[in-house]
Amino acid sequence: MAGMYPDNQTISLFGEEITWPGVDENGKFTNGDFNNPLKKPSYIPADTINLILDNLGNLISYLGGVPNNDETEQLKDVLKNSLDMKADLESPELTGTPTAPTAAVKNNSGQIATTAYADRAGHPVNSYYTQYAGSNNNFNAAEEPAALFGGTWSMMWNTEGTYFQTEGGGTLARTNGLQTDAIRNIIGAFVNNTKFNQPGAFAQWEGALYPKGTYNTAVMGGSSNSYASADLGFDASRCFPNNIDTVNHPKNRLIRVWKHTA
Repeated sequence: MAGMYPDNQTISLFGEEITWPGVDENGKFTNGDFNNPLKKPSYIPADTINLILDNLGNLISYLGGVPNNDETEQLKDVLKNSLDMKADLESPELTGTPTAPTAAVKNNSGQIATTAYADRAGHPVNSYYTQYAGSNNNFNAAEEPAALFGGTWSMMWNTEGTYFQTEGGGTLARTNGLQTDAIRNIIGAFVNNTKFNQPGAFAQWEGALYPKGTYNTAVMGGSSNSYASADLGFDASRCFPNNIDTVNHPKNRLIRVWKHTA
């Protein structure tokens, strides 16, 4: 067949060669030519009629209708209903969950962006993601990037106990972005320590050093030149604004750093 039209066949009928079904030179059915009896009209084969009806019936069913042989506008009705459900070309309002092809990575065209592309564009491979601990210092698995965005993510620097700071913090040089550990200087002093033997001079100590204990003015008869028996104390919190911990660290918040690897 040439498309939906049948190909001509030559058959013998009552000793005469005739062309069946008699499509014209364009492969289409013809009414023949009343002025030329040798140019006969076409005969539509039953297979062709059945093919047309089967296709129409399948189209009506596909569009949600029920084919029948006594309704003349059934194809028009199902087509109208189908078109009424389509979004307008200008300012379309889509319903349900419309889908579209996901654009390639770094696509910067006018193609519609799917949620898959938006996630991938927002967190491309080799990008980093920061996850913050909750109020109980635990990390919620549902908030990990693999659960939120898909893909393969690796936890970075989780065994180092590293603290992060912006470029302006600290003065020590960095190698590969990493700065070595350091401590703030802790100082102390005796102010006017020539009067160390006078109990009242202890009030002039500075920094982390301080007098610990009590003064014993009974030593050597309790004269004003007697030495005080107070111990020398050292307390680093006298030089720092906040609490004392087992490690040196700035104020910080517990985080996890993830890298999108695939």
